[in-house]
Amino acid sequence: MNQKYPSMEQLESNRRPEMMPPEEGIKINGLEQVVQMLRHADPAFRQSMLKRIHARNPQLAQQILRVLR
Repeated sequence: MNQKYPSMEQLESNRRPEMMPPEEGIKINGLEQVVQMLRHADPAFRQSMLKRIHARNPQLAQQILRVLR
């Protein structure tokens, strides 16, 4: 049972996402996505989400509220 291991060349040729140049990656703006979701949500859901976010991260909740207004 001789297991074959990848060579250094093979390892280096496998590009990891964190090593990709920015123009090849997908930009994600999580805050904007949350704000857009909350803008379209019904008021009860929006309030519930903001309460849960505030419980974990009050600064983030305040930032979201500023952007929502």
